[in-house]
Amino acid sequence: MYFDHAYLEELKRSKEYAVAEKIILSLSEAFELEIPKDEIGYITMHLLGAKLRSDKGIIIEESAVNVLYLTKQLIVAVGEKINATFVSEDRLLKDLLTHLKPTLYRIQKGMYIGNPLKDDIKRDYPDIFEAIKDSCAAIFDADFPDEEIAYLVLHFAAATIERASPQHLSVLVICSSGLGTSKMVSSQLTNKISGISRIDQASLFELESRDLADYDLILSTIPLKDYVEKYTLISTILTEEDIEKINVLIKGKQLRQDLLKRNYIEPKKDDAFSLDRLEKMQLYSNIILNILGTFYIGKIEVTDKKAILSRISQRLKMEQLIHDDAALTHALLEREKHGGLGIPGTSLALYHTRLASIQKPLFQLYDLRHPLTLTSMNQEEMTVTRLVMMLSPIEVSDHVLEVLSFLSTLIIRDEASSRAFEILDEQGLKRYLSQELNSFINDKLS
Repeated sequence: MYFDHAYLEELKRSKEYAVAEKIILSLSEAFELEIPKDEIGYITMHLLGAKLRSDKGIIIEESAVNVLYLTKQLIVAVGEKINATFVSEDRLLKDLLTHLKPTLYRIQKGMYIGNPLKDDIKRDYPDIFEAIKDSCAAIFDADFPDEEIAYLVLHFAAATIERASPQHLSVLVICSSGLGTSKMVSSQLTNKISGISRIDQASLFELESRDLADYDLILSTIPLKDYVEKYTLISTILTEEDIEKINVLIKGKQLRQDLLKRNYIEPKKDDAFSLDRLEKMQLYSNIILNILGTFYIGKIEVTDKKAILSRISQRLKMEQLIHDDAALTHALLEREKHGGLGIPGTSLALYHTRLASIQKPLFQLYDLRHPLTLTSMNQEEMTVTRLVMMLSPIEVSDHVLEVLSFLSTLIIRDEASSRAFEILDEQGLKRYLSQELNSFINDKLS
């Protein structure tokens, strides 16, 4: 196995590389094996991918707004191709963003990922599969393997279905002999996997007496090639890969059951207030009130881009909202080097960054007397007359990031929403934001 050594040198500068080195050392000692150095590179890449997947600040990280814009385009393109209305487009957008960040990283670095449901997904959802494959190629200008497309299909397929109450599945766990091993696996499944209502155990010798058609999923700790046609091989001690594999299988099975129950409408949940609900309402309300409390639309007279950003930074320092205006100006200029900031089809540009000198989350707009020419998110030149500034401290809660993520999505949600950000004055836009953020809270509470 060969790993590109130039790229390996690049990875050595990351913190994940040091962690990967320790993992390789521990494995070498545990199994008394000499493991090639190249394996450190592969483990580092997977750690970086996992880091992206768990990053809850995804919307305001570098280049993430570009991914947000492209993901919105993907949803629109796929919807048009399959003539579908998605049940919860906001939820679909959030799920796709979480999935696409590590996916794009894997594709960029040539990392392969398997998908045990690929063939089933291509058979069950051929139209969605082809629509996503064509749309990804056009929008992301990247070659998405069928395995990655199949994972995306699960998200889109789920969003086209009015979900019934969750479908719980039955699972058969098989081991070589006796029930000790299978019971241990069953215990792990109960603790780590949701969506399973029944788990039975069997040894290899009991297979003939079992009706395998009674089970949605068959898991085995030993190869069953000569005994069972469809099963999933897992470890006795479930690995992260095993857990991910089982979760994908369960989601696929649930989607297939949902296809048979399209007319089922989920009963409304009891909307009674609870202490937890009130606490959540207070939490989000305080965050939103703080952001709206410093909301502002200003006017900038200077013409040079650096001077414009410097003038904004100086104002924020004067208002005691940041400590270091020079650091913020530098960060905003550096941000532009990572990708276009102009929002296509509008006269808006979104500057966003996280910095230690920023005192609190800020959302402000600035009208330019002299329009700027900037690069858009689809890498074309465009004219900008209004800057949107989304700024945050480095250390903030996940709830704050959720609100900022919502605001990022709102700017490009649809043509009417983008137009509101383009033309409304301070009071008008503040009213609009208040209404939309109120809906955001209601969604969170429900």
